[in-house]
Amino acid sequence: EITGSGEPLMNGFWEFSGSWRDRPRYARVDDSAAVMEWSQGRMAWRMFYDTTWLGRGRTTLFENPTNSLTVPLEGWVVAEGGMAPAPEVRMIPQAVPMPESDESSSEDEA
Repeated sequence: EITGSGEPLMNGFWEFSGSWRDRPRYARVDDSAAVMEWSQGRMAWRMFYDTTWLGRGRTTLFENPTNSLTVPLEGWVVAEGGMAPAPEVRMIPQAVPMPESDESSSEDEA
């Protein structure tokens, strides 16, 4: 989840949306144009809003130089195209569906 960002388009719930450069890529649940991914060229994680057709010229709004295999939770800063304040990022565990219980248990058969 991202909160407190000076860019309202970045605030909200995010989900895994595949891999990029052998690292996870994330998109906002209700708007896949909001993207968070590792940039090999910048050697940083970046957040951007993709309004391009072919992915060229996307403006980085926030970035994080932490070289980690998963998205860093701290250390985000406002990039050249972003508006302060930098976002707060937190990981929310995804709910795992519980298996359905068999209501016709063997207790009734005794």
